[in-house]
Amino acid sequence: MSDKKKVMIVDDQFISRQLFEMYVKTSDKYEVTYSVESAAFADAYVLKNKIDLVLMDILMNDGSNGLDAAAPGGTHPFNQGDLLAHHGETTVLTA
Repeated sequence: MSDKKKVMIVDDQFISRQLFEMYVKTSDKYEVTYSVESAAFADAYVLKNKIDLVLMDILMNDGSNGLDAAAPGGTHPFNQGDLLAHHGETTVLTA
C-alpha cells in the first residue's frame, strides 16, 4: 500500500494536464490517481474516492472554476482537501 498523497488533476487543456502529471510523477510524496478534462467527471470521482490534493484550472471551457470549488465552507465535492488552482501566472493554494 502506498503512503503517497493522492492527487487529482482537473484541466480542460490537454498539455496542462500532461505537464502537471509529469511534475507530480517526479515526487516521492504524491501520485496522480485521476486526471480529467471536466469538473463534472471530477465531481463524480471525488464523491466515491478519497483525494488528498486537487490541481484544478481556475476557469475551464465548461464554466466550472477552481476558485468556486475551493471556497471556504463550500459544499462542492472538491472541498474535502487542499486545492491548488492555476491559470497562466496565477496560482492559488488554500488549505
